[in-house]
Amino acid sequence: MRCPSQSQLVLPTKLYVPCDLYGLFVVEPLQLDASIDGWTIVSLAMMRAFVFIALNFSIQVLYVVRIHRMSVDMQDQQWCHEHSCMQVVCVFVFGISICSELRGCADFLLLVVRCPASGSGYAGIGDGPDRPQRHGAVLSQEAVERPGGLRARIANWAKRSSAVDQTRVWTLGSLDHRWKAVCFLFVGVPRVVICCLLANSGARFIVRSPDIIVDTVAVLFVVDVAAFMYSAFTTNAVKQQLEMVQPLECYPCNTRRLVSFLFVNFAYPVLLVCFSVAVVWCSREGCRKSEDFEARPHTMSFMLGSQMFVQQCTTSLDVIQSVVADEPVRCSRASLNCFITYLPLLFQHGPNILFVVQLMG
Repeated sequence: MRCPSQSQLVLPTKLYVPCDLYGLFVVEPLQLDASIDGWTIVSLAMMRAFVFIALNFSIQVLYVVRIHRMSVDMQDQQWCHEHSCMQVVCVFVFGISICSELRGCADFLLLVVRCPASGSGYAGIGDGPDRPQRHGAVLSQEAVERPGGLRARIANWAKRSSAVDQTRVWTLGSLDHRWKAVCFLFVGVPRVVICCLLANSGARFIVRSPDIIVDTVAVLFVVDVAAFMYSAFTTNAVKQQLEMVQPLECYPCNTRRLVSFLFVNFAYPVLLVCFSVAVVWCSREGCRKSEDFEARPHTMSFMLGSQMFVQQCTTSLDVIQSVVADEPVRCSRASLNCFITYLPLLFQHGPNILFVVQLMG
C-alpha cells in the first residue's frame, strides 16, 4: 500500500486566472495558432490585447490626475461642515475597494510568478498551445468528410452542427519566461502603481468633497473600468473558455496559512479603519486652523462695533449733561432725541456689547 504524500494530505490553495481584462491578456495569446486561426486573427487578437490594456490604464490615469487636481482646488474651500463620522464611513468604503483591488493585484502577480514556465512548448506567438488537439484561440480544426449521397451530406452537416468539442480547453501549459516578463511589466506593475495613486488622491478628494456620497461612488467607478471593458468587448465563447482554465495549485505551509488568516481577517480591517480615521483627522486639523484664523476677524469686528457704540453713547450722555446744566427745559427734548436716535443702534449692537462684556468678565 502506497503512503499518501504531503501534497495529498494538505488541501491545496488554488490560484484562479481572473476572469477580467488582465486574465484575458495572459491566457488568450497562449492559445493562438496561426495554422488554425490564421495570421489575421493572430495579429488582431494581439493588437486587441495590448490596445485594451493601454486604453484601460490611460483612462484610469486620466481619472486619477483629474481627481488629484480637484482635490487640490478644494483644499482652500469651506468643506469642514460635513460630519466627521460620515467622512470616516465614506473613506472606509473607498478603502475596502482599494484593498480588494490590491489583493487582486497580489493574486495576479503570484499567479504569473508561480506558474511553471514551459521550456519547449511555447516557441512564440501563433504557434498554439498543443499541436495534437488542433485548435486555436478563436477557431478549431474540423474534420472534413465528403460523403457521396445527398442524405449522407445532410446527416454529416447536422452532426457537425450539433457536435460539441469537449477537448477544447484553454491552459497555461505554454507560458514561458518571456511572456511572464511581459505580463509582469505591462500589467502587474502599472496596476499596483495606479491603485496606490488612486488611494492617495481618492481619500483626500472624498474628505474635501461637498457631495461626499456621490463623489465616493464616482471614485469607486475608477477601479471597475477594466471589468466594464471586459464585459462589453469580449465574446461569450472567450468568457467561457477563460472561466474553464484550470487553476494553479500550490501547497503553502502552516506559517503562511496562519499569517494569511490573521492579515485578511484582522490586520486588514484594523489597518483600514486606522487609515480612514487618520485621513479624516489630518484633514480636519487643517480645517480647525483655518476656522480659528477666520474667527478672529469676526471677533475684531464685534469689538470694534461695540467700541463705536459705547463712544456714541458716551458722547450723547455728555451732551445731555451739558443741556441739563444750561437749560432744564431742553433736557427732556434732548433725552427724547437721544433715545430715538440710538434705539436702532441698541438693537444692532446689543449682542456685540454682551460679547464684549463676556470677554471683559
